[in-house]
Amino acid sequence: MKNQYVSGIALLMLLAACQQEQISEQGTVENTGIRIQASISDQPESRTTAQTSGETTFDPNDEIGFFMPEEAAPTRFTYNTGKWVSETTLTWPNLTDDLTFCAFYPYQESATRSNIPMPDLTGQSGEAAELGAYDFLSASKTCNFSTAAGVVSFTGSNAFKHAYSLLQITLTDSEEATTLLTSASITGEGRFTNYAYRFTEEGTGEMFKPESNEEKNEWNATYDEGKEITDGTGIQLAVLLNPSDTEIPLDFNISYTREGVTFTAGTSLISHTFAGGYNYKYQIHVSDGELIVEGYEISKWNDGTVEDENITIEGTVQE
Repeated sequence: MKNQYVSGIALLMLLAACQQEQISEQGTVENTGIRIQASISDQPESRTTAQTSGETTFDPNDEIGFFMPEEAAPTRFTYNTGKWVSETTLTWPNLTDDLTFCAFYPYQESATRSNIPMPDLTGQSGEAAELGAYDFLSASKTCNFSTAAGVVSFTGSNAFKHAYSLLQITLTDSEEATTLLTSASITGEGRFTNYAYRFTEEGTGEMFKPESNEEKNEWNATYDEGKEITDGTGIQLAVLLNPSDTEIPLDFNISYTREGVTFTAGTSLISHTFAGGYNYKYQIHVSDGELIVEGYEISKWNDGTVEDENITIEGTVQE
């Protein structure tokens, strides 16, 4: 899975698993295979990969879990040669009733409707291109065979949605000397705890913390060779967070070197009620041992508004 992140993240997943239905005048159905359409936005892409631009696409061999109505275990669909193929043949349970179907990404072998393991967010590298390995998406759709023409359509208001919040921090530097980022960390209560996901019989979904999972409050990454912070585009850190019901302050800290001198700097002024499916973008300038937060943007992953605020944080020289 690849990840390209812009303010509009797009995902189009076409899951084809059937033949054309043919219904006789007497109402007997010869073919009732389930066909599935799914999207996150209206851009024709098909997967969850992230680069600095931000759109989301699927790669060959990506897998999705699909729940038939009232089934506890999911069926795996695999993306291959431009379509999604089910590991087993699925047919409509009946042709008249409204039925609720649910789906999630990425597929997990051990998943059940009431307990779908979610990725371990502490393993993230901070690279936008690797976010697809940690993203989690879910969708549900209620429909019946006749009105849906045999298609379960995860589109529009029933499109796949991101469960996590996305924090993107762009670091820039205008110094002539080379500045290298050597480490970064983010600390916030429960933001990196291993959660799980579940669907009810009605198709609603929610994240929850299994009792056996301990709290994880910190993410950190070390860059042994250093990442150069350049003027202009700079470098970007992209990290997925657990959403929150209340405002949660984050501690953001970095270490960097300039002309052989090592600095540390940080801020505790990043604070939000982090909402699932929202992108929190910060522009931070490194200048003479300081971090200057030049503004931030809060948006859904396909549109948003900008609020500006300048904050200066003192950097400390390390002996």
